[in-house]
Amino acid sequence: MDASIAQDRAGDAGAGPVPAADLEDALFAEVRQHLESMIGWARSEEALALEHDQFEGTTLTGGFEVMRLFTEAHMAVRTAREQRRADVVDADGDRRMSTEAGQEHTRVMVYGPVRTSRIAYQRHRKPNLYPQDRELSWAAVHSYSAGVVKRVAQAAAIVPFEQAAAQVSAAGAITIGKRQAEELAVGAVADFEEFYAARRPGPCPAGTGLLITADGSAFPVLPGALRPATAKAARARTQAAMASGWPDDPGEVRKSKKRSAELAAVADIPPAPRTPGDILTALFGTPTARADRRAPAARHGPRAEGKTVLASARKPIPAVIGEAFAEAHRRDPRHLRPWFAVVDGNHTQIGAIRTHAAQYQVTVPVLIDFIHVIQLSTVSAHMSYVFAGRSVVAIDVTLTRR
Repeated sequence: MDASIAQDRAGDAGAGPVPAADLEDALFAEVRQHLESMIGWARSEEALALEHDQFEGTTLTGGFEVMRLFTEAHMAVRTAREQRRADVVDADGDRRMSTEAGQEHTRVMVYGPVRTSRIAYQRHRKPNLYPQDRELSWAAVHSYSAGVVKRVAQAAAIVPFEQAAAQVSAAGAITIGKRQAEELAVGAVADFEEFYAARRPGPCPAGTGLLITADGSAFPVLPGALRPATAKAARARTQAAMASGWPDDPGEVRKSKKRSAELAAVADIPPAPRTPGDILTALFGTPTARADRRAPAARHGPRAEGKTVLASARKPIPAVIGEAFAEAHRRDPRHLRPWFAVVDGNHTQIGAIRTHAAQYQVTVPVLIDFIHVIQLSTVSAHMSYVFAGRSVVAIDVTLTRR
């Protein structure tokens, strides 16, 4: 509701000035009306005749509208209280003295579009400045709220953009298109490097471990965006399939359409001494603990602190891991702390870690992710069983090969 409309309605009650508190209270009148309407509906025969899923859907829709009206009323309060400022200066150092109140903008929040109004600070041939927008941390390049952007980014990290847009739309009171989902997801990671650069941890005690870990994440891309080695292998597979007359393996086809991004992280690992029994208890519990929930909790492992993440879909694996080593060296330039690396068995990653460890003249034990070792061993043992006719020796050799 616009603040001026609320003032007119409040002024109709009688002559004379209206207290500011009453004016602001009038801004929430529509919220109360809608909520009272929902309460009345919930007591009606229509609502009482509904099954729970129908009642849930109608209540959710009404709840979204209450939240939207509530936010609009809050924004109207901000508009009513906003005072003209004399300290607004743009990036060029020009002071903004000319203002215009009532500049409206509709923001799209999870529960629907919300109208806002604020003072614009103007200067000839320059875009307007809106201090209220900055106070509220509204985005300058689009109209979506941080809640919408967060949901799009979380969904886009798991599923394609079209599905991400559908998921966000289904969970709220708005409709997001595929193109909007793409733009919001890309914009959400625009300050990725700056985020971690502004949060670099300080020095740690000499006994604090220094972890370097790396992993890859593949995602589908257009043929022109494939890495040279992937594109070459894809062409070779296509030619071989055409020559043989047999269709290419579907799994290989999927690989030939993907590009891998390399991710690396550096973290401080405070010491947390544990016995093998502590580790097994933390993983599986004990008969006593499973039977009695009041039993003392298991001693958990260390918690990573001061995490710095590096990622790139353009740089090769050694370059990204090299950046991780540079960050680790920044944290421990004299190499007094214990360094170690954790990977999933990727030979290129292991080779890059060994190369950079030699360059920095630091000892870095490489630990292989236990889950991946089990997965690889299981597959290898199964192949040995098939081809070796239950040969225990062959299975044992395969399991201990790495």
